[in-house]
Amino acid sequence: MRRIFSMGAIFVCLIFDLPSLAQTNVFTDSFNRSDLSLSNWLGDTHKFTIDDGFLRTKSLTVNDLFTLAHPLKFDSVMQWSVDVKLDFSTSSVNFVDLILYSEHEDFDTPGFQIFLRIGGTKDKLALYARNRSGEQIEYLSSVSGITHQFSSNVKIIYNAYERWSVQYTSNGHAQILRLSDGLEIPMHTGYAGLRIRQSVSSFHTKHRFDNYYAGILPVDTIPPTLRKVVIIDQHQVNLLFSEQLSKAMDGSSNCTINGDRCPFKVANDWVELFAPQALHTGNHELRFLNVMDTSGNRADVVHAFTYVHLERAEEYDVVISEVMADPDPVVGLPNKEYVELYNRSDKIIDLANWVLTDGSRKAVLPSYHLWPDSFVLLTGSSGFAISNVLVINHMPSLNNNSDRLVLLDENNIKIEEITYSSNWHTEAWKKEGGWSLEKIDLDLICPTAHNWQSAQASAGGSPGSANAKSVRPNDLTPPRLTHWSIVGDSLIELTFDEVLGDEVYLPQQFVLEDFMVSNLDVFDEKTLRLFFDNRLETNVVYNLTVRNVSDCYDNIADELSIRVAIPIRPNPGEVVVNEVLFNPKPFGVDFIEIVNSSPHVLDLRALVFGQYEDGQLANLMHTVNHSQPFFSGDIVCFTEDCSVLSQHYTHFDSASCLEVKQLPLLPDDEGVVHLYRNDGVLLDGFQYHEDWHHPLLNSNEGVSLERTTLEQPTQDQNNWASASKHIGYASPGKPNSQVLDSGITARWQLINDPITPDGDGHNDVFVARLDLEEVDQVVQLSIYDRFGRLMATPVNNTLAGTRNNFLWSCRDESGALVPPDIYIMLLEIIHPDGEVRRYKRGFTIYY
Repeated sequence: MRRIFSMGAIFVCLIFDLPSLAQTNVFTDSFNRSDLSLSNWLGDTHKFTIDDGFLRTKSLTVNDLFTLAHPLKFDSVMQWSVDVKLDFSTSSVNFVDLILYSEHEDFDTPGFQIFLRIGGTKDKLALYARNRSGEQIEYLSSVSGITHQFSSNVKIIYNAYERWSVQYTSNGHAQILRLSDGLEIPMHTGYAGLRIRQSVSSFHTKHRFDNYYAGILPVDTIPPTLRKVVIIDQHQVNLLFSEQLSKAMDGSSNCTINGDRCPFKVANDWVELFAPQALHTGNHELRFLNVMDTSGNRADVVHAFTYVHLERAEEYDVVISEVMADPDPVVGLPNKEYVELYNRSDKIIDLANWVLTDGSRKAVLPSYHLWPDSFVLLTGSSGFAISNVLVINHMPSLNNNSDRLVLLDENNIKIEEITYSSNWHTEAWKKEGGWSLEKIDLDLICPTAHNWQSAQASAGGSPGSANAKSVRPNDLTPPRLTHWSIVGDSLIELTFDEVLGDEVYLPQQFVLEDFMVSNLDVFDEKTLRLFFDNRLETNVVYNLTVRNVSDCYDNIADELSIRVAIPIRPNPGEVVVNEVLFNPKPFGVDFIEIVNSSPHVLDLRALVFGQYEDGQLANLMHTVNHSQPFFSGDIVCFTEDCSVLSQHYTHFDSASCLEVKQLPLLPDDEGVVHLYRNDGVLLDGFQYHEDWHHPLLNSNEGVSLERTTLEQPTQDQNNWASASKHIGYASPGKPNSQVLDSGITARWQLINDPITPDGDGHNDVFVARLDLEEVDQVVQLSIYDRFGRLMATPVNNTLAGTRNNFLWSCRDESGALVPPDIYIMLLEIIHPDGEVRRYKRGFTIYY
């Protein structure tokens, strides 16, 4: 027969005719019969039915109260027991009363009554007595809120000594309520049974009962048995037995673990054991002799158990050791992404409720004991023929090119973090897919590209097993400060280009003029946060000195000195366009250069490129996304790829180059550059034309237009000139080659005379200096011997800048060093209007 109740004893059902029942002191019913008869009960038997071996209510009346009763002869030692299952939430008008004693067969007739209520206003178990006046007194109760969807065996025991005990199950644990005095049962025949109170139809037919018993306390001859062993920690083991144990065994029983006597404490059917020696990982033997239940039955327990000592992980105890982000095309492994973890500590670590996340998806790990020096594979679907693999729901989807992976423990504390890149592959062709990335030195915690390589195994990876051995990476480069920002007005963040060391940084390593560092912390693996005791003022430049910052390879950076400031918003005329390349070399990129022409520290975040369409500002292109100071006189070059500029131009400053996702459209023939403030105010505008380039240029491809003065208007054509050939036809991020400063007169001079090209590093090279008062002038420099023969032409019809240095290595046209003698230099300067100026001077070469 099917049973859903497991608590309590099941007794033999005795069916009596009613005349004999009045004399019995035991009444039982297991409701296990085919005729569905309730003739052995009194009361509202038509409102109950036997359904598949259970007693079930069948009343369909709203706000009904109905009962089942039977006569019972009461004695000095009694027990009531029934399995109860209520498929609803109890309330003040939906409850069950287990009638323990009633003077009358009709439980609603006034008279003395004792009952246990299951439910009621506070949804609890409570023992009541009702006097002949109808007043109810509560003698004993459980905690509130436990009888919703109640399913338990309920047992009540009464005797003349301990009086009352109520036993039930809550949240899987046995509970016992006790009452020592104050309530007695008359020693004569009365009635017991069930009373049901129900309200609306949603509660109908949802009461089920089984294994009913009422009568004298059965004689217990069965000794207790061990049901469960629960290991709390290294020092405590709890035992669950089949029944309540006697507290008298505290002094008479003998418990040992591995032969060492252990103290214990009895709590109902549980025993708490306290190990005399801390349990170690391995097998153990428990001996518990003379275990005794409340009836005096005794048993000896011998039990072998295994204990695994789990420890909490600290940062980098577990590391990400292998990543398969792009398994396609397949080389030899399943076409599955995976992440491999390695336990580099000496601890056994449970991964239960750990999280692997890429920021968008979180995979929660199941319980898994990761032993020291062992691996486990995390993947989103099965297919790997290894035992140490966990198939994880919501596994992050790994980006092929790059992704950030963070491993958190069950308390959301970071254990490991990496931002892998396909550029970490040591063999470029393996970037195309099918090959994993493997950590080289698993004990090196620096999460940098130096410590990763392409998988070397022929299958494309080594999931769940040791990675291929390689030489430990050797990083000798100290960290470099790549960015700083002021957060608020008393906090500065410093960001470096690599992972910092784990040493403790001291406030005295950071000096900001008269300000004191009140606190500092490592914000993330590459960022330091400095908190100051006073607030920084707006538009004031401060000098910050940073000392002894090291990376995780113990490389220490030289002392750094940087300018910091809280910037302000620019006004028109304070930021101007300074240089534009609109016709780049093949495979090159355009650039726009601006300069801060004001005395203020301006905020780059307030600058946008754009244009007006139909009277409205449109196509806005932001320069930077975060507040960034733009100091007075500084130059910034905006382009879509700084690395391309560095390849095409030697006169280039990478520190002044900022990449943007998109520049304004710059046609090769003519176009417009508009620089706005982010609230729509026009700061500067430049409308260019290819005819503004020098007319003697064979081609303006790869040649920028440079502003010659900051004082003249941007749109004045005379204020622009082609960049000099002397600096490579462009100066992105550096001062322009075509610059006219007020107060500077045109002049030329020979820097060194005599010249001694003997290789000693002193006066080995001819150097002539030429400063011009106007732009767009062409220069030719020729060298003659004293007989008038041409020896060399160091500068041949070259577009000069306003400041020029011309060098000659003292070699003739064939490349041979000229002999010692007197030579003559001829400098010719051709003005755009055709005027030619010539300068001649002699000089000496000797060895």
